[in-house]
Amino acid sequence: MIASINWNLTEADWTAFLATCPRSTFYHGPAWYRANAETYGMELAPALITLPGGEEALLPMAIRPKYRGLIREAVAGVGGGYGGLVTPRPWPMDWVQVAFRAVASRYPDLYVTSNPFEHYFNAPLPGFGFRMTETSTQALALADLAALRERYSRSRRKQCRKAMAEGYQLQAMPVPGQLDTFYSVYAEAVTDWVSLRWVRPKAFFERLFAYGSENLSLCFVLEEGRPIGVRLIASYGEVGIGVIYALKRGHETGSASSALTEAALALCYKRGLRFYDFGASGSLSGIRYFKESFGAVPLLGVTAERQGMAGRLLAPARTAALWGARMIRQPGAG
Repeated sequence: MIASINWNLTEADWTAFLATCPRSTFYHGPAWYRANAETYGMELAPALITLPGGEEALLPMAIRPKYRGLIREAVAGVGGGYGGLVTPRPWPMDWVQVAFRAVASRYPDLYVTSNPFEHYFNAPLPGFGFRMTETSTQALALADLAALRERYSRSRRKQCRKAMAEGYQLQAMPVPGQLDTFYSVYAEAVTDWVSLRWVRPKAFFERLFAYGSENLSLCFVLEEGRPIGVRLIASYGEVGIGVIYALKRGHETGSASSALTEAALALCYKRGLRFYDFGASGSLSGIRYFKESFGAVPLLGVTAERQGMAGRLLAPARTAALWGARMIRQPGAG
């Protein structure tokens, strides 16, 4: 079985097809891809894949240069978001593999981040040159706050009661007109982050707010009228995603963080969403525990990476160059 691919989708076509796919997320949409592509120098390449029987799937992708532009790698799942095929109904795994083989015939260097909310991730299987790595996010099924609080840990319920007693103010609003307020909180918060890998420039958020405003909301927590924390929430289909969570220094783990998170959960439930995705925690056990204390559970996923012939030839040379540079920088080397 051989799939055909339409590489000339308009954003309107892209958006319309996503609307037929119940497990697609904001991360699969053109707003997220455009903001990332324009900020980080990538090229949009959404692929509409059709099987001989007429079944269709969408693989949103962006193309990024590797090895100083010698290779063009296709990425399905940009900026830490989810990728994988999105389909109106679940596909058998053999169909999924046919689709990825067709994509790899054009882009042999291919990196796919699966969608943990999708049927069997809709990502490639091991084999056909793909190297797999297990990933996870943390999410919970939404309910009204009374029901959610039954799932909280004892310490989290205590923090929520403390937040109400301390009189923090909460505000939920759409993103238009809020870029400067949002970024002032974010920019101060990220100075204390353990890893700066996902710190974004203001230009990224300016684009994201412009392209994705219909699906984005902000929750602020205020102390004496001044914002001290913010959650940026992306809502699409069944899932609300906590894209950004930022609290100013001194408030990261206290009652303000509990109040802000509850406000985000309440907003998503009010909008009829089924799930709230806190995002991945990686090796940060404190952040993982914070999410678990609200009742979040892990959802497994995978990343699948495939290198074409040129990539396989260049990768050892790049590794050797990096090791050589490291040895030169070591004190006393040479």
